[in-house]
Amino acid sequence: LLPPCEAGGIEGGLALARLAARTDEAELRERIEAVLRAALPAEAAAAALVRLTISRAVDKDFDPTALLSSLAGDVPDPTALLAALLRAGTDNDPWDDYHERVVAVIRELVQGGDVLLSSLLTALESALRGEDWPSKRIALAAVAACAQVMPDALNVALPRAELEDLLVQGLQDAGSYNSRRFAVTALSHLRTATPAAVAALLTASRDVAIVQEDAVKAAGRFQHLSPDFTQEESLAPLAAALTGESTATAYVAARLLAALGSAPAVIEIPGLRRRIAQLLSEALRHEGAGRDVYLLSGDKIDHQGTLSQVLFDALVQVAGLPE
Repeated sequence: LLPPCEAGGIEGGLALARLAARTDEAELRERIEAVLRAALPAEAAAAALVRLTISRAVDKDFDPTALLSSLAGDVPDPTALLAALLRAGTDNDPWDDYHERVVAVIRELVQGGDVLLSSLLTALESALRGEDWPSKRIALAAVAACAQVMPDALNVALPRAELEDLLVQGLQDAGSYNSRRFAVTALSHLRTATPAAVAALLTASRDVAIVQEDAVKAAGRFQHLSPDFTQEESLAPLAAALTGESTATAYVAARLLAALGSAPAVIEIPGLRRRIAQLLSEALRHEGAGRDVYLLSGDKIDHQGTLSQVLFDALVQVAGLPE
């Protein structure tokens, strides 16, 4: 066996890691680990060691903090370790527990410093410029995970408009539905509804099942309103969605309006909650309000009741608060 940097670069190293992770022969695994460690600090070796270590982690004992500490023993430079983690998650295998573990370790690492968050966003920007969909997938997943626990830091690391533009690009990735669902999830964890975020959410509501499911969850996370929403034209897409052809999109729009209309920040914008309640009321009186709402759930289709029930529940959530 040759050091991976001399035998196929990163792909050669990752191939060795895959072999080691899948074998029960301890001697072979130890030989591969020794080869990879001998090639450090080469990027190929670091990425391969990360893949091997995470692949061998037992689910019931998985501890991202402990695993990060172990990986740092082989790759002590945090920036190099972040690059290795991202590369270790870049494969064209179906998304599974292995990738989730990679993302959990990335989140644990990035929470330790603002510089790493900037590096992660730079990696996302680079991935989106390329054609390699697995690179986009892991980067978007990592940003979504970080957005969940450190949304304010994300907004500091990159101007809001630039960050939002990156995530909207991710939502347009035809190569991976996982990329699209991670993008809409990340947007929702930023908590601020802008016209671009709303458009992205409504688009995701008409996507494949797993993206639609995450769009439904995302709709309820928005808590803050962009100043643009004080303009009537900013609410127009949501008003149209409530009475549009797709009841799934109407469902998501109603959930979003309910979240926005009941958020504490709405009180700071005079008359906005009343306007949201008016939109829901008008949709309730629309001739299409009696339609049934069906949402995709895996390989099933779930009945959510009638659209009028959905709209009424949203209206109660909004109008039930004191003015």
